[in-house]
Amino acid sequence: MTAKTWQLFSIGRAFAYLAVGIVENIVPSYQAELAPGEIRGFFAGSIQVFVHIGGIWAAAVTRAYATESRAVGWLVPTAQQLIPAFLLVLLVPFCAESPRWLLEHNKEDHALRSLNKIRPKDDVDNGKTILEIKAIDQANKEARANKVSMGEFLKPTYIERAVITALCFFFNEVTGQQFVNSYGPTFYKSIGLDAMTFTYTILVTLAGLAACIIAILTNDRLGRVPLCMCYTIGAEIGGTLMRKKIMAVGTACDVLSAFLVTFFTPYIQNGPHIQLGARTAFIWMGCSIVAFFFSFLLIPELKGRSLEEVDELFEQRLHAWHFRNATTSGVGARVREIEQGVTETQKPTRDNQEDFDHAIFEYIENLTSRRL
Repeated sequence: MTAKTWQLFSIGRAFAYLAVGIVENIVPSYQAELAPGEIRGFFAGSIQVFVHIGGIWAAAVTRAYATESRAVGWLVPTAQQLIPAFLLVLLVPFCAESPRWLLEHNKEDHALRSLNKIRPKDDVDNGKTILEIKAIDQANKEARANKVSMGEFLKPTYIERAVITALCFFFNEVTGQQFVNSYGPTFYKSIGLDAMTFTYTILVTLAGLAACIIAILTNDRLGRVPLCMCYTIGAEIGGTLMRKKIMAVGTACDVLSAFLVTFFTPYIQNGPHIQLGARTAFIWMGCSIVAFFFSFLLIPELKGRSLEEVDELFEQRLHAWHFRNATTSGVGARVREIEQGVTETQKPTRDNQEDFDHAIFEYIENLTSRRL
C-alpha cells in the first residue's frame, strides 16, 4: 500500500502470495489430521468454500471501485487483504494442535488432551480417544521405523500419489476457474456483455460457491471420485509418511497452472497470431472432459479411510477402481474402527472388554509416569 512504483508493488504481491501458498498447503493437511475419516471430506474440502467466498468478496470490492481514478481505487482493494490476515492472527491461538503432530514429536499427553477437545464427550468418557491415540501412536512408530527419505519419495507408490495430486490441482485451474478469475470481465465483454461484466463475474463465483457447499456436504457420502475436490484428495492421499510433501507438490502445481493460464490466455484469446476470442472457452471444455475421465479412472476412493490406512492401501498396488472395496488389516484399520465407533456387531465381549480396559489402564499409567 505504500509502494510508489510497480516494481515495489509486485514484490509486495509476491510476499502476499507466498503467504497464500503456505495457507493452501497447511490448512487442508491440518483439517485432515483433526477430522475422523468418515467426515474428513467435509472439513478438508471446506477451504474451497472459503476460497470462493474470498473471490466473491474481491469481485464485489473491485466492482465498487472499478471506475475510481484516484489512488483510493487501488488502495482499498489492496487493503482488504489485511482483514483475513488479521483474523488468522486473532483466531489461530484458539485452534487445537494436531494430535498426530504432537505424537510425532513425542508429546503423547498433549496429544490426548488435544484429541479430547475435538471429539464427542461420550468418546472421551468411554476411553475411545485413548485407544485412538494408542493406535495413531503405534502407526507413527511403525512409520518412524520405516522412515522415508527424500530419495525414497521417488518410489512408485509415492510418485503415483504425487502425480494424482498434481493432476487434481492442474485440472482445478485449467477447466475454466482461473480463466474466470483473471479474465472473466474481458471474456464477457468479448461476447457483448460490456455493461454487466463485473456482475456476471460475481454471479459465476456465486454459482461456484453453491456447488462447493453442495460438494462438501455430500463428499463423505458420494466419495472422492465423483466430486474430485483437489484439496480433500491432496490432504489425505499422502497417508502418514509423505502427506505434507505430496500436498506441497499439489499446491505448487496449482500455482504453476494458474500462472500458465493467466500468462498464455491473452495470446490465445486475442494475440498477434491466435485470436480465438470467446472460442477460448472450448479449450476449458476439452480440459473438463479429460478431467472427467481422469477422475473416474485414476483417482482412488479414500472415503471413510483413516490416514494411517491409506499407506497400506497403496502398498497393495491396486488399480484406482479397486480401492473402494479393498480391505486392510493393519493399525490403520484399527484407527478407522475407533474413529467410526463400535457398532452393534463390534461391541466388545467379556473377554476383549478386559483387553480394552487393560489398554486404557496401561496407557493412563504411562502418561502418569511421564508427567512424574
